[in-house]
Amino acid sequence: MKIKFIFLALACFNAHASISIHTPPDGRRVIATSSEEGHLYQVDRHIYVQTTDNSFIQTVQAHLNALNSTPSGREIIRQINDYAPIARPGEQPAYAIDAPREVAKQIHLVFRLSLSGWSRTRPLLFDPGFLANASNGLGVPAVIYLAPRSSYYIPDSFDIADTVVDTGHQMLHGRDYLTGSFIEAATTLIRSLEGQERRVELSGSEISAAGLAYSDPLNPIEKHIITQERLSRVNQRMAYRQQWVEASRLSHSSIDSQQFVDTMESLNAMNRELAVSEFHLAIERGAPVRDMVWPKEMFDYQMVALDADVPTLGIELKSTVSSQGNNYKMFKRVKRFMTSGAKPALVLNHDYLTHADLKSISMLDAEVFRMAAKYQYPIYVTVPENLSPLESDNLQVAISARQNLLEAYASFEVQPINTLTFSSEGIIAQDLVQLSNRSHVVLFGMGQSEHLFPIAQSLKASFNPKLMISRASNELTLNPKLSFERAQEWQSLMKRYGQTEFMSSQLSSASSICLPEAM
Repeated sequence: MKIKFIFLALACFNAHASISIHTPPDGRRVIATSSEEGHLYQVDRHIYVQTTDNSFIQTVQAHLNALNSTPSGREIIRQINDYAPIARPGEQPAYAIDAPREVAKQIHLVFRLSLSGWSRTRPLLFDPGFLANASNGLGVPAVIYLAPRSSYYIPDSFDIADTVVDTGHQMLHGRDYLTGSFIEAATTLIRSLEGQERRVELSGSEISAAGLAYSDPLNPIEKHIITQERLSRVNQRMAYRQQWVEASRLSHSSIDSQQFVDTMESLNAMNRELAVSEFHLAIERGAPVRDMVWPKEMFDYQMVALDADVPTLGIELKSTVSSQGNNYKMFKRVKRFMTSGAKPALVLNHDYLTHADLKSISMLDAEVFRMAAKYQYPIYVTVPENLSPLESDNLQVAISARQNLLEAYASFEVQPINTLTFSSEGIIAQDLVQLSNRSHVVLFGMGQSEHLFPIAQSLKASFNPKLMISRASNELTLNPKLSFERAQEWQSLMKRYGQTEFMSSQLSSASSICLPEAM
């Protein structure tokens, strides 16, 4: 019997895996519709894809497979499959399509392709008169408009949102619709964005799906604990159980016996509910974790077009998409260093602007220049004496791009980005004068550059500012390690002058090293 069950389960899995737009409708695996969106194709027990494109079916299956590889993903899929819309005794539940009950009740959640570039979840109703069931505990079917090739930089971060985690987030909204637990009422949260505290109105369902109670920076709850808000919604739905039990006991009861069984199964399934959220998924997938959901009207999101649907995006990001510069942790350290000084300045070595690995303007540049515009920090670019005409032209293009970025962020006239000429001995004396009154200097450059040490040495020897050295790797996969001789020179410099921070970062990771201040 056990072997027979395993073969049956595998057969069902293969049936879902091999389904395509060429599979003929049968009222279960493929449900025919007259919609231009296409037929409904079953990809899990009660999860369907509505499309006319085979590749979109495969994309949704890939996302579900990726979710199934994590405990929280499996729990989300279980909840979607087990939690069906219910009704009061003597009434009918909400259905997604106009079809015989045995067909319509199979549809809990439908995926459609989003044309907006954003994923979102909505109720899916044949009869809009059932809309109130989305929040009264009875439930309605749901539709997810999925944007698998579009993602975004998480606010206050250099991390790109994981598309599979976002799919899980949307499915949790679907779960809320299915159980009639969608919370539109807003809660006021106070969170920091770009260094400023802001008041944000977020719906209860958004807070729940994101798992903000678990990622709260001040008072997070344990991952296994179901929030009080979710428990209250579960109890609201479970209250209908007593109505059905009492109705079934009436001698003249005319309730539908199959509907009674279906209702009890859906309600009983909630007794096994585990705590799940976007936070849980992100942790399990090793993906970036959000501690806030910022409404689009409060933040100008930077979108990222993906080359593939990438269900393993959370892993691949470390060596591809976020390989420009370093991540947000690096910027936080730069910002903390700069804002601690009375007269800070930013100095970028020419190779940091023109090196091929850095491509165009990086996310680190964007945040640093946003900060420079806000606080009116001067910016300088160090240029070697013997720069070739071609190199000079390329550098001018890079500087112009940064100047435009600086002006775009500023609400006032900004200073031009100035250049500082250096030789093998460091910045030349007449240009060092421009920095002589600066208390803090951050020097950006490429990891293997031989220019950084003489530049830093000339700065420290001239007026000894507090100095932060930030080196980016020349390679995508190797740490920018110093030679023993150069490391000794840096150590000697720090011991002699003190107050020097030293950060090394791969373009593909968040590693950083800070050598302690010499006493």
